[in-house]
Amino acid sequence: MTLELGRAPVSRRAALRVGLLSVVLLASCWKPPTDDERIHQVIEDIVAGAVDGDVGDVLIHVSQKYRSDVGDYETLHALLVQAFLRRGPILVVPGPITVVVKGDTAHASFDAAIAEGTGQWRDIVPVNADGWHLEVEFAREDGDTWRVTRHERTSWSK
Repeated sequence: MTLELGRAPVSRRAALRVGLLSVVLLASCWKPPTDDERIHQVIEDIVAGAVDGDVGDVLIHVSQKYRSDVGDYETLHALLVQAFLRRGPILVVPGPITVVVKGDTAHASFDAAIAEGTGQWRDIVPVNADGWHLEVEFAREDGDTWRVTRHERTSWSK
C-alpha cells in the first residue's frame, strides 16, 4: 500500500522508517538533567511555593532529616504555615545560584531579595523588603531526588 504525501507516493514501510529514525534521533539528543540543574530546579520550585504561599510545594523539597537553627522538619513546617497565613503574597527574586556537588551531598549559595507584595504595578514600593544571603545544604534521597537538609540565612540589613 502506498500513501500520498504531497504529490509523490510513499510506501507505508518508508514512512515507518522515517518515523522511527526521527524518534531515534530525538532520543539521542535528549540528556537527563545534571545534578546542578536538578538543584537549581529545586530552588526555583521552593521559591515558587513560597511566592504562592503553598507549604506543600516548599516542604516536598525538604528532607525529613532537616535540621538548622530554625529547628527540625516539624518546626520548619509550623513556621511556614504561620508565616504563610499571617502575611499576604510575597515577591522573591533570587540572584545567581552557585552549586557545588560532592557525591550525594551538595551546597548552594545565593542572594535573594524578598518583599511583601506581588510585583504588580500597584506594589511599586514594596512593604517589608529585605535581602538575604542563603547557604543551603542538600542530600540526594530516594535515588535522584535532591532535598534540603539544612539552611542558613543572613539578612542584608544586619
